Amino acid sequence: LGTDEPVAYVIEPKIDGSAVSLTYEKGVFLRGATRGDGLQGEDVTVNLRTIEAIPLAMQGEAPKLIEVRGEVYMPLSGFRKFNERLVDGLGEGLRLVDGDFRIRHANRWMHGQFGPIGYRRCYEVLTGDGLRCPGCPLERRHEMGDAERIEVTGVDGRRFSLSCSPVRQPDGQIFLLELVADVTERERLHARLTEAERLAAVGELAAGVAHEIRNPLAAIVNATTLLGAEETLTRDERANTLAAVKKEARRLNQILSDFLVFARPREPKRLQMDVREVVDHVAALIREDPGRAQRVALDVYVDPAVPPFAFDADQLTQVLWNIALNGVEAIEGRGRLGIAVGLRGPEVAIAITDTGSGMPDEARRRVFEPFFSRKQGGTGLGLTIAQRIVAAHGGRIEVASTPGGGTSFTIFLPLSAGEHDGCDPRRR
Repeated sequence: LGTDEPVAYVIEPKIDGSAVSLTYEKGVFLRGATRGDGLQGEDVTVNLRTIEAIPLAMQGEAPKLIEVRGEVYMPLSGFRKFNERLVDGLGEGLRLVDGDFRIRHANRWMHGQFGPIGYRRCYEVLTGDGLRCPGCPLERRHEMGDAERIEVTGVDGRRFSLSCSPVRQPDGQIFLLELVADVTERERLHARLTEAERLAAVGELAAGVAHEIRNPLAAIVNATTLLGAEETLTRDERANTLAAVKKEARRLNQILSDFLVFARPREPKRLQMDVREVVDHVAALIREDPGRAQRVALDVYVDPAVPPFAFDADQLTQVLWNIALNGVEAIEGRGRLGIAVGLRGPEVAIAITDTGSGMPDEARRRVFEPFFSRKQGGTGLGLTIAQRIVAAHGGRIEVASTPGGGTSFTIFLPLSAGEHDGCDPRRR
């Protein structure tokens, strides 16, 4: 083409009688034909693979233009119609919005849902109040990277989900390409499903409570029947029967207390604290129990790098005590219980490990289910409540266990950035 200067080329052929621009810039065709298509004009034939070898325009230099007139004989002739069929065939809305909130193009779905759109502003078409969409990214489209999603309420309570992506035009302007989905029915179905799941959970809990209450009630009824025949009981038998009534009454109270905590959990009252204080308190509770301290060796370690962070001390104490107590009770005879605190990326990890009998896979998978317990006399709500408390803190609990090889519960709690000042825990 007679030049060694850095240049860009705009080719303007006629496709199906309509003029379009094929712009080649920085190795990309911004509009038009695909790589390898031949353009045949009246006086010149251009192949896009050949154009690739032409030096490109440097930033700030004016491009040189070449016009190719004539017919185009190639698969490109149906390119525009194919695109139109593709866009109109979407089961969702597609619209192109300029910097003044004006709709430059809308597909058939948009016209079918909202009537003539013309050059109206995008929010006037979609929102129920005619105001701009909350969180609209149009004004910061120049800084956008990936697509952003927003939710919009339309007329008659309809709900729309918009996926907005920046699109650079050949003249340098940046528009927003918005994919519009009507999620009204989907949200209604989700709400119904959530309600059905809630009712099913309530029914399951009610059945669990009834099952747990039935046994101590039966024991109390039997004991009171025996007490009714007091003249046939010795003093020791009468004392043992009364003790059984008190024991089962306390068990009933524990079941109902745990159930109320589970059914109506309170929000955590988070304060900036040193987790070592909670760990020390739980360790002291275990060591002060003569029955446990004599047979279980306790190892505690808090990494000095763990800083103070925000948590509810009472709730975290409840979680650690419940898991640690389960670990102690899982140890038959003598064994060891370890509590180790450290950092795992942006989280604090508290691992409680025992050398007990471990759990089979089925029990490990069900360990957080309400009323599931392998412990005689257990309510089956302790670990369920612990999981809820940790989840309310934005954390999680992971369990690893091998039959005969012990169990490890690891609690992960989020640690906010910039809070690495303060304590200097040490090993003990």
